[in-house]
Amino acid sequence: MCFSSCRLSRIPQNLPSSLKSLQLEDNRISILNQSDFLTLRNLETLNLHGNQLSSLDPDVFAPLTRLRTLMLRANSLDSILPSIFSNLSSLQILDLSQNPLKVIVNGAFSPLTHLNVLHFSRLGDGEVEFDPTQIFTPFRSLQILDLSYSSSFCKKALPGLSWFKSLRELNVDACDLDSGHLKVICEQVAEVESLRIVKGAGNPFGGGGLKGLSVYVPTKLCPTPTSLPVTTTSTVPPKVFLTTSIPNPSLATAKLVPTSPSSTPITLLKTVSVMCKFKIA
Repeated sequence: MCFSSCRLSRIPQNLPSSLKSLQLEDNRISILNQSDFLTLRNLETLNLHGNQLSSLDPDVFAPLTRLRTLMLRANSLDSILPSIFSNLSSLQILDLSQNPLKVIVNGAFSPLTHLNVLHFSRLGDGEVEFDPTQIFTPFRSLQILDLSYSSSFCKKALPGLSWFKSLRELNVDACDLDSGHLKVICEQVAEVESLRIVKGAGNPFGGGGLKGLSVYVPTKLCPTPTSLPVTTTSTVPPKVFLTTSIPNPSLATAKLVPTSPSSTPITLLKTVSVMCKFKIA
């Protein structure tokens, strides 16, 4: 059911209990109450993108035990406290992008043990208080982590990347990351063998204004580095950090196909760099 851009200031009442999707983006909702959701126990998608929420009460979403997608993007949330996501163990997609977050308390994400996709994009450059070694511990099933355009948050989050044992895609576009940050990323994801895509466009990884994209092929046994032009499908030793020369900056995609038949091709996304250098783990 869609109530987008209807100038609503609160959750509509008397909605059918069988409702599975509730689209409320671009309204004026500033307060949520647990009572708003008591009859919506079959809801699977809740979209509150572009409202005026500045805080969320504990257990506010507790009745929504079947919720799979929660969109809180572009609100005014400044804190994520424990119990906000109580009973949301079925949640698979959470978007907290474009919120002026200042603090995330340890345990805030504890119920989200089956989350697959997490967006923390465009949080700005303000300092966010959180412990990266603690808040990410529930996310053993996470497959996509988006930290793009969130420079301060991304840099602080890097030491917690090792918790994401199922991660397949990491987006750190435009986070002002240098070679030191790239080294931390490499160290943290060294044992994340599921990782297939790292988006890092718009970062000065190489210094001197060099912009680039990091590519990681997971390994336990790293062979010597390989240097090759990435203009067509190429065969490279599996599980190795690459030094890649990219003569065509407008290249949209290329595939690096590991020699191991059991390995999965890795997609190299668009980059604007001339040279990206990576070290053996």
